Amino acid sequence: RLKPEYAVAAGLLKSDDPPVALAKVDCTEGGKSTCEQFSVSGYPTLKIFRKG
Repeated sequence: RLKPEYAVAAGLLKSDDPPVALAKVDCTEGGKSTCEQFSVSGYPTLKIFRKG
């Protein structure tokens, strides 16, 4: 249910000045360490990082 809204948001935010990047991480494969680092324990999880 989040996927279509996520795509719309990504399209809108990339045209902001400065652009805002959205990222998706697969916690089952190569992104597992990233998910552990940022304490992702449920799905979907949305995190906001300001200035980096």
